[in-house]
Amino acid sequence: MKNMVIARLIGLFVTMGLLVALTGCGAGSVATEASAEAAEWGSGETEDEEDWDEDDEFEEVSDYEELEDDEDSDDEDWGDDEDWEEVTEDDGNSDEDDEDWEEVEEFEETEEEDGSPKTDENGYYKKSSEAAAVSTTETPELSDFDWFFDGVRGTGVPEDAENIHRPEDAVGDWKCLVIFDPVNMSGELSYHLGTLHMDCKEFDGVEKLSPHIEWNYYVDKNGKNKTDESDKDYFLSMGSFTDGWYGEDGNGNMSFRMWTLGDGKQYAWGAANLKEAADNFVVLVRP
Repeated sequence: MKNMVIARLIGLFVTMGLLVALTGCGAGSVATEASAEAAEWGSGETEDEEDWDEDDEFEEVSDYEELEDDEDSDDEDWGDDEDWEEVTEDDGNSDEDDEDWEEVEEFEETEEEDGSPKTDENGYYKKSSEAAAVSTTETPELSDFDWFFDGVRGTGVPEDAENIHRPEDAVGDWKCLVIFDPVNMSGELSYHLGTLHMDCKEFDGVEKLSPHIEWNYYVDKNGKNKTDESDKDYFLSMGSFTDGWYGEDGNGNMSFRMWTLGDGKQYAWGAANLKEAADNFVVLVRP
């Protein structure tokens, strides 16, 4: 009996020793794992560190977005109406420049690429911008020709006059005065007023003007007693244009010089032989 008790006690002690040994091994494993984790923290190779790197990248993206916001802010400032208006003014888009451009466009419309005047479908020259600006069908008055009576008739064409060099600058409509018997040699002095229409066309390489007069009325030598003559036949003519001079080819029924004085007007003066009277003055002005 005593021996059995002793044997059980010995078995109990052995069992307890095994439990203690097993418990010590578990604690050592935990300690070993803790040491390994600490080593991993020291080497920076943990998953937490990888997550931290991702956070850094996220902050960098946030900084980029802030830059975009700054650029948007600049765009808003650029879109300000006042800033835009200043840029427009600096670009030189002024009304004066627009006017200059319109003038260039209008001039270019009167010429072909080789510099020759444009013509209509019948080959007649179109009016240049200069001619279009002064051409007029307004009924003339004797007072429209005071510049002739008060100056040119006595002293001739002014020295600073510049001839009309291009036929397309002469075409169109003019106020016209024809003075019958200018010095009243036959006692038939009278003033006949109307509209002279000037066309130009090229024949065999020669520029030809074809003026014709539409009569309106005439007055006596004293400028009185207006008499209608709008039913009178047109006066027709054709001749060569040479640097401001018009002259008929052959019979010499009409010739005149055309010029400008830089005052926005065009002038002409010459002679005409009509079937009603010879040795007449022809005087033109526009507008």
